[in-house]
Amino acid sequence: MVRPALVDRECLERRELAMLAPYAVCSLHSRGRVQPEAVDEWRTCFQRDRDRIVHSRAFRRLAHKTQVQPLPGSDHVRTRLTHSLEVAQIGRSVARRLNVNEDLVEAICLAHDLGHPPFGHEGEQTLNELLSDAGGFDHNLFTFELLDVRERRRPARPGLNLTYEVREGVLKHGSAPSVRQVERVEEEGLRPWEAASLEAQISNLADEIAYNSSDLDDLMRFGEGNGQRLAGAVRELDVYRRIRAHAASRELEEADLDSSTSRKVLITAMVGQAIGDCVEATVRNLQSCNIRSLADVRRCGDRPLVRLDAELESMYGELRRFLTVNFYQTRKVRVRAMAGVDAIRRVFAALVSEPAQLPPAWRDELDCRDRRAVVGAYIATMTDRFLLDMDARLR
Repeated sequence: MVRPALVDRECLERRELAMLAPYAVCSLHSRGRVQPEAVDEWRTCFQRDRDRIVHSRAFRRLAHKTQVQPLPGSDHVRTRLTHSLEVAQIGRSVARRLNVNEDLVEAICLAHDLGHPPFGHEGEQTLNELLSDAGGFDHNLFTFELLDVRERRRPARPGLNLTYEVREGVLKHGSAPSVRQVERVEEEGLRPWEAASLEAQISNLADEIAYNSSDLDDLMRFGEGNGQRLAGAVRELDVYRRIRAHAASRELEEADLDSSTSRKVLITAMVGQAIGDCVEATVRNLQSCNIRSLADVRRCGDRPLVRLDAELESMYGELRRFLTVNFYQTRKVRVRAMAGVDAIRRVFAALVSEPAQLPPAWRDELDCRDRRAVVGAYIATMTDRFLLDMDARLR
């Protein structure tokens, strides 16, 4: 009987070196971890990072955090967790076509929203206002804090001890990093003068592709007002016209956008076209910039190599304006979001006034950190449901 050949870490690392593009990040060439540790027999360093993220408490909490449509809602509404999974799927698809490291892309994608507070962007804006005298609030920075300090794998060691490349991807996430993000990159020794890896850039664009498509889907599913009027307005969007013009999407010609199946066809085509456009535009950029190695990527400056072409970027701009008017700023979304925002303000005021109500581990931080910053960080870890329950208890 022939014994099956098992695939261990060394085999996976050799495969990467032999098969990935010369400008990809190979596991064997990772810049390592802050705290040295023994390698795993079966998994590469980026696979271990992905697994640590998936098994973290912060990742599980994303299931009960608002994406756009406030929770609790339909069983089919997107949450921060389902959004992160969609980002990871899109990121892996792009990485596979460009022949770069899928595991690194997946780890960054799954981690990118861990620091979001309850009640979506309204919750983040509210925390930023409440903490204006204590440095403000930035969910990317808080994601980094969760991964580097607050999540624990060992009793005596803070953080998940992730690789340089995943930590860099989290801190350099976003097309226009804030001043505080840049400062934190410098503090952590993550080389602010270097462009992010292609894998980190893919993660960033996968996020944009995911929320543009999924928010349009959620709008058509949960949006308020006349369904036929909304469907007609969607058909006038340039991004919809582009999809219809594509030969593979002819079944949308007479599609009823009130139908869940027809919407699925639309969103699938929209994501597929965006992935294809991203890959083609990125290949052109790699060629025009003569990118032949990871070092070339690192020297490439502020403008990312992984991006959409100008036409689709313009269409996405139109789509975001449409979503703002017809979804993000509608009464149906705003009323429930504002109820969450009011709860954040009340809980924040109550805990700042009486910090003895904080859990013991958080009270221990009061001796070395600003009280408001500690309370703000505690609230940022909460799910929507936990925050509302605490608000009810503290009243």
